[in-house]
Amino acid sequence: MVGMGCSPASGDGDGDAPESPTLVAAGAHSRCSPGNSGRRSISKDPKGCRQTMFVCAPGETPFFDACGCGCERR
Repeated sequence: MVGMGCSPASGDGDGDAPESPTLVAAGAHSRCSPGNSGRRSISKDPKGCRQTMFVCAPGETPFFDACGCGCERR
């Protein structure tokens, strides 16, 4: 049996209970990349966005997500 990462066979835990691996959605970081066309970032801190007031240009709508906040073209 081959153990990888956080599997019980890898010996990463204390041996009492099997550990669950941490799952990350594929491509989660690529959505926040600056190459995402049509988006203009105001803040990359989602928590800071709660205290930031901004107005988008005509033809844009605001966005608020895990990447932060800003304006995107419709």
